[in-house]
Amino acid sequence: MLSENLTCLVISAQDPEKMKAHDKGKAGRTVKYDFEDVAGALARLNPSKSAYARAYITREIDDNAIMEYLLPEVRRIGRKWRCPKDRPHFIRELADLAVYEKIDPNPCKECKGIGSSKNEHTYHECHKCKGSGLRGKSMIERAEDIEIPATTFRYTWNTRYHQILSILDQWERDINVEIKKSLGRF
Repeated sequence: MLSENLTCLVISAQDPEKMKAHDKGKAGRTVKYDFEDVAGALARLNPSKSAYARAYITREIDDNAIMEYLLPEVRRIGRKWRCPKDRPHFIRELADLAVYEKIDPNPCKECKGIGSSKNEHTYHECHKCKGSGLRGKSMIERAEDIEIPATTFRYTWNTRYHQILSILDQWERDINVEIKKSLGRF
């Protein structure tokens, strides 16, 4: 998941007053990013990461913009992957699933997205989501989403799916570094 830097940009773009309370700069001074700062930071990203960051911020996924850059990288690592015979666009479906899972994760049902649960009088970190408040899809849910048998997903496509997620993780790390540089927080 994109770190605090992009969260700061999202808060700043949506409500600058919340930003004052959210982000403290060096020596405790308040840092406020206006819309121009946010737009400037995003404009410095390369097109693939910019499309991904925009989708993350708005929660509106433009499949074509992201897939234009993601699919060549996926095809590079998956040159020898064999798609199901009747599904020539299966790799794109798998990549779509990865993007949707990264950008719009499921809230944990155990803690209802809070990250902690209350036992008697104290709060404890949720054991299901490890305190994140988010829960990834299970292998069975992923297999159902792309309409293949769960065992096929488990033994053939799960590792490949995680390779696609690793590409998106790298994009997120690159985005965080670029945003820190753009906002002078590196």
